[in-house]
Amino acid sequence: MPLEDFSQAYWVQTDPNNHITVVGTNHIDFYALRNEDAYFCRDMGVDHFGTSLEHKIDIKAISYQDNGVAFFWVLSNDVDDYYGLQTAGKPCIALRLNKSVYPYLSIRELYNGTEYYSSNFTCTQGTQYYLTVKRDGTSVTCKIYSDSARTNLLATLSITLHAGQPNHRYIFVSQTYNTGVNFYFDCDIENLDLQEGGPPPVAAGILAQVV
Repeated sequence: MPLEDFSQAYWVQTDPNNHITVVGTNHIDFYALRNEDAYFCRDMGVDHFGTSLEHKIDIKAISYQDNGVAFFWVLSNDVDDYYGLQTAGKPCIALRLNKSVYPYLSIRELYNGTEYYSSNFTCTQGTQYYLTVKRDGTSVTCKIYSDSARTNLLATLSITLHAGQPNHRYIFVSQTYNTGVNFYFDCDIENLDLQEGGPPPVAAGILAQVV
């Protein structure tokens, strides 16, 4: 399946301090700070992402501070940073990198203003991971591989969604967690494959762009 082309105009960047950099067509350098709203997303149309999907995306943790957070695969019906979605009680499903004792990767769900989460996978700084994330009804899994062919499985994360978690419209490949503190998580994001085939859908709405 074709990779998503991040250079196309239907990918919309809100980035007041220039911390999201598209390199070529399929790679993003994301310097996620917790004191700004910044995100890179695409409007796929109402209910586009239903209860059956499988996406592929690659990730690498470059550098970070304790309490740094970066979201890099998020499905939502609203456009905001992750903390904005949470405080407004908006539902979403997400993958998150954060630094605590180690850099961790986890699945997150927002539902009625509460966050739910999977177990953590401990990442190694500078190591590329190849992810396959799948939704099947209320089940979401993220398989983590060490190779692009996805033959060497390192771990599988899983979460059971609430029955009311809806279909989604927007996909984000970069999203901050703006709680007003100056911590960072720098990561590389690339090779998003929605595995849908065919021409890209026509966006159902228009987003404001701030760069």
